[in-house]
Amino acid sequence: MLQVRPLGTVNVIVMMRLVWRKGTHLLVEIIPEICRRFPYVHFIIGGDGPNRGALEEMRERDQLQERVELLGAVPHCDVPSVLTVCDASLARQRLGLSQDLRCFR
Repeated sequence: MLQVRPLGTVNVIVMMRLVWRKGTHLLVEIIPEICRRFPYVHFIIGGDGPNRGALEEMRERDQLQERVELLGAVPHCDVPSVLTVCDASLARQRLGLSQDLRCFR
């Protein structure tokens, strides 16, 4: 269940399998920095996989429980309702040999 966010919050949605090749290791690096720089940004992460533990550890270590919501596996039929609270989404884009995370509005 999605948490109710205060007015003015920017919800960044990430929906993917939580595995290395999808870039979850990059999320662990950038989420704490984004949260430090932008106090109104919240992350909603839907998906499950072997790298979920790294995201949970990051959330605990950086005390981001109120800013990073881990939904777990989201059934396909529920994805549209999650996306309705989306202000921006992050997705990994592979360009040649490099890996990158892109933000879409």
